[in-house]
Amino acid sequence: MTSRSIRAFSDTIHICNECAQPAFKGEFGPEHFQEQWDGVHCPMFPLAGDLVTVSWDALSLGELKAKYPDTYPHL
Repeated sequence: MTSRSIRAFSDTIHICNECAQPAFKGEFGPEHFQEQWDGVHCPMFPLAGDLVTVSWDALSLGELKAKYPDTYPHL
């Protein structure tokens, strides 16, 4: 499973119906972003539950990407 950063993700960002955190359609199904590796309390993690589509506007999506907590260890 390839983890992806929410900050660089250019495809559609959805919401996981299990934990209400951002998620995306991965190669093998719904997944959470790499920034969520240590902070998402989702019973499906690192996968995600069913995806809820959100009609993001550019400002709200930009703010989400910029302000989403990143606890992933960047070595």
